[in-house]
Amino acid sequence: MKPWESMRWGRSWIQSKDSPWIGFPHRSDISLPEMLTDEEVSYLAWLTSEQIRGDFSLVEIGPWLGFSTRLLTYGKNQRFKVTTIDDFIWRKSWMDSYVNPEFRLDNGASFLEQFKTLNSDYLEYIEIIERRLNVYDGNEKIPQLQSFDLPDLIDVLFVDCGRTLEVNETWWAIMEPKLIPNQTLVVMQDWRLWREIPFKFYNQTLFFTEAHSENLQLIHEVSDGGLAAFIYTK
Repeated sequence: MKPWESMRWGRSWIQSKDSPWIGFPHRSDISLPEMLTDEEVSYLAWLTSEQIRGDFSLVEIGPWLGFSTRLLTYGKNQRFKVTTIDDFIWRKSWMDSYVNPEFRLDNGASFLEQFKTLNSDYLEYIEIIERRLNVYDGNEKIPQLQSFDLPDLIDVLFVDCGRTLEVNETWWAIMEPKLIPNQTLVVMQDWRLWREIPFKFYNQTLFFTEAHSENLQLIHEVSDGGLAAFIYTK
């Protein structure tokens, strides 16, 4: 069975009170700093527990300290392996505010070893790739992500790496050849933030998906948080 054969693509759920992930039980024992709303956590738990069956390839861009990574490894009856990509550069200007002092590092320091330590009991399910998308704020020495770093095909792509058009066009150029027409689910963690009022100039996710509207079909959107998901079409 293909990974998505059991999914109900005939119907979408867009900011609906009837969305099947609303209140879906999730792992409450993941004691890591995170930035997700309860609905976003329920969505990821629903996705891996209810909608995915069999072998598949899951890629995550921007795991931070691993909370979402852990969620994505868990299915109802099996564990999934996640390829997770980050430059692992600590940026005090925004990261410090989400963690207790014991987690904080010097600005520009690598948190790769911290990520490995915090997720030591999950490492057999995580393939870690230390790469950057764009040159940004201290990551100049981190190698650029290349197509050959990735699996041959990607069934699920979870994107949490920024909101600008530039960064989204970068991952798209690298990963689009790996996406499977009418099968790959592209989950964008910050997509809905273009709705923020007042509008912030860097919330350019809508510009990105509109530019690729022939290839990205909106199918899931939470009401609480920034997450939305698209089917890759070609």
